[in-house]
Amino acid sequence: MPFYLKPIMKLFFPHPSKGASLLYDAAVGGKNEASGVFLVKSQVTELKFTDQGRKVLDKASDIYEREFTLQH
Repeated sequence: MPFYLKPIMKLFFPHPSKGASLLYDAAVGGKNEASGVFLVKSQVTELKFTDQGRKVLDKASDIYEREFTLQH
């Protein structure tokens, strides 16, 4: 990383240990939540737009089939 960006990083971004501690707490922390939960600030949070999941998955599948299946 260029030397002139290091002071900017310290001013605007948290230390990497902050993210590491969040990952550690999510993986082995004291919360005994079900696997696959969404955490915001170490709190289980409801995902927004879950009702749109099927439509997004169907659209992605359509795009995949159109772009990557062999057409003879």
